[in-house]
Amino acid sequence: MNSKEEPSTILYRFVKKKKKSINKEDLAFQLCSHPDYPQPISVLETLEKLKIKCSVYQTSLQEIDTDIGCFLTLLSNKQGNQFYSIVEKTKSGYKSDFKRIDYHQLHGMWTSIIIVIENNQEHNVERKNWFFKLLLLTIGVSTFFWATSYSFNFHTIIFSFLSIIGFILSLSVFDDLRIGNISVVSQLCERNKKTNCNEVINSTKWKLLKFLNFSDLSLTFFATQILVLYLMSLMTLKVEYFKVQNVLLIASIPFIFISIFYQKKVEKKWCPICLGISLILFLEFFINLPFVNYNYDFRALVFYFSIYGLVYVFWKKNRTNLLKKTELLSKLSKANQTLNNYETFKHILTKNNDKLECLISNSDSYPTIIVVTDPFCDHCKSLHSELAGLFGQTDTCPNISFVFNTDIEEESDFEKSIYRNLMFHQKNEGDTIFFMDVLEEWFFEKNKSQWLDKYSRSFDEKKIDLILKEQYNCCKNYNIKFTPAIIINGYLLPSTYTIQNLSFFIKHLVNDSNY
Repeated sequence: MNSKEEPSTILYRFVKKKKKSINKEDLAFQLCSHPDYPQPISVLETLEKLKIKCSVYQTSLQEIDTDIGCFLTLLSNKQGNQFYSIVEKTKSGYKSDFKRIDYHQLHGMWTSIIIVIENNQEHNVERKNWFFKLLLLTIGVSTFFWATSYSFNFHTIIFSFLSIIGFILSLSVFDDLRIGNISVVSQLCERNKKTNCNEVINSTKWKLLKFLNFSDLSLTFFATQILVLYLMSLMTLKVEYFKVQNVLLIASIPFIFISIFYQKKVEKKWCPICLGISLILFLEFFINLPFVNYNYDFRALVFYFSIYGLVYVFWKKNRTNLLKKTELLSKLSKANQTLNNYETFKHILTKNNDKLECLISNSDSYPTIIVVTDPFCDHCKSLHSELAGLFGQTDTCPNISFVFNTDIEEESDFEKSIYRNLMFHQKNEGDTIFFMDVLEEWFFEKNKSQWLDKYSRSFDEKKIDLILKEQYNCCKNYNIKFTPAIIINGYLLPSTYTIQNLSFFIKHLVNDSNY
């Protein structure tokens, strides 16, 4: 037994199974970009970044809490290859990725690592109410149409309701374009091994499907239905509108049977979205039977198909742009996976990069992070907020110190007081967290004089100025003319990386003293 699915796909199914709303592309991007991918720590930190509460446990199979009905685990096959699997408890045993498996089989592959997503009652209630929200939205849109056109009746409202449902189902097909991420529909598509919307929709086993895209036709069909219903009602051509629908819905019936045949006999998998769209078309056909009439208004046909042509061209043009954006994000994900690799980071950091000996801390703790900053720099203010987040990612606190890149002799008396007092607090308090709090108060205190009254101290100005001059000369010698700048273990952080990238490396930096 071995999973052929990518870890990101399995994790996505696991998250959806727990009824959590999430974008598949975002999940894959975060997971694949993690430097420890595909290790369990990458899964855990990816879920945390996406604000999904989860826990990882090391436990034997028999000791798993009976309340945990479903969990993600790392299994190992006979060849020693490890893979992720979604395991569910059943009355007769277990299910692993939809397949029944007994206790002894599961025990033979057990690696003792499980990941559990914590239940969020408020979120689950929100997901359970999806239908009612959709119903309210549809009623609201239909009421708007009625209030505007003064010609809507019960039949029209039901028809518009079905059109909107059809549009939503058609839109959900395009989750790869990051516009159709509809959680409930996605869950239906991946309920078991016999259902897979992506495989059916993207299948090209018939040559015709290489040229005719039913996903585009379906989306633009329902979009045009909604738009033209409103326009022709305003033009008092509602009867002609439903006559046109008769032509289109009768013409769609052969395609419905072809779709069902293709799923059952050719692809041998079902697409719940496709079946839902087929059902919508059948319902529209039946409620539209009273309008069966072979006396069609040619002008209504021309108007309808003209609008459809505009909608189709508009969609195709925008879909091309969305595809380019999606491909760009995919390439960016792969690039970030390389960029966020610790060994790659260390190589780029140290290669062809002089070590700034004059700015290296005497502390033996690692990592040594030096921030070249300026209290009057807006960019430094933004960086300071991001730096605070680094402290919460490891039990070992990084050795962070600050360097002020300023020619103290050229500053005004007020500015000199600020630089001197900040330097005094850093050198004499000896507490990084306290000093960062002091600096944070300065950045976010609107009344600067009030800050100075609070933190002003008596000290030897010449001694403090000497330190500031040494720091300034060192920055000048190494051509550091900008703020903020970050120095990691004596090496200037390349422009390729930002403070956000350090969040991936901080734990590695703490355990690596080989610089």
